[in-house]
Amino acid sequence: MLGWLNTFIPFADPTRPIWRDVALSTILLLLMYVAPRIDFDALVRKRSADKEPAVNVSRPDTRTENLELDVNEFEDQHEDSRNDPADESDAVELQADSNEVHLGEHRQMDDANDEGPVRHQPRARNTNREVGSKKAKSIARRNQQRAYNEWLREQGDAQRAEWARDEHERQAELAAEKQRRAAIDARLREKEKSEREARRAKEEVERQAELEATQKALCLIEQALEEKKCSNVNDVAKSVKRSEEWVRQLARREGLLGVKLINDEKTVVMLTSSGWIMRVDKTRMDKVYAQAAAACSRGDGRITWSELGRMLQRQVVDAT
Repeated sequence: MLGWLNTFIPFADPTRPIWRDVALSTILLLLMYVAPRIDFDALVRKRSADKEPAVNVSRPDTRTENLELDVNEFEDQHEDSRNDPADESDAVELQADSNEVHLGEHRQMDDANDEGPVRHQPRARNTNREVGSKKAKSIARRNQQRAYNEWLREQGDAQRAEWARDEHERQAELAAEKQRRAAIDARLREKEKSEREARRAKEEVERQAELEATQKALCLIEQALEEKKCSNVNDVAKSVKRSEEWVRQLARREGLLGVKLINDEKTVVMLTSSGWIMRVDKTRMDKVYAQAAAACSRGDGRITWSELGRMLQRQVVDAT
């Protein structure tokens, strides 16, 4: 039995030619497409044969009214069926039956009235007819949405009207706010300007004081070097109200230290760690070297740089 079924099932037997499977697939697809149409047409013919509507030639208005009512009822039922997928098949059958019945009635009316079709006055649609629960819910939802949209529109219109009434007051408030902000900005700019000028004046005073202190310190150092051949950093710092480090940096920055030519004689200006700025010429260095040689002859024949510096400081400072 299973082998017999596999004969009619496409792609079930790997030994079967591919063209045969394609042909079977095509036949099955055609049957699946045509079979529902055949069944539907047969059902319509059967129901149209079972129902033979009576023809009433003397009352054409009644048939027309019934026709309009049937169409309206069919529209309501069709709209309800669109909300419920389970009723689609019933709606299709109802539409087919209604179309067959209406076509039969119109043919009978044309045969009975040889003089021509009867023209009836248009009749208003009955809006008070009964509807289903789904149709009622749909209408209620639409009415609710319509009412909500109308409420939103009314709120917007009221808000715009209120804004239009208060437009003058808002413009006045905005103008006052702009003036207030402009006044605040002007005060801030004036304050910044005054602070900037005060800061500039303070910096000018400090710069002038720094320049005077620098000139005074240089003058004191030069005067001491000319008179005593040395200058005490601590004394100069106290005179100009600055620190010793400031005086040391000043001496280095202004080029006071190093080898200089004074009266055609080389002179060395140096800054010691003990806080002295000394000017040493060849005569003083000869005396220092003589003291160093005497110290070496009395000792082990060696002398350190610190001892040589102390000898130089005594020679320069003590001589003053």
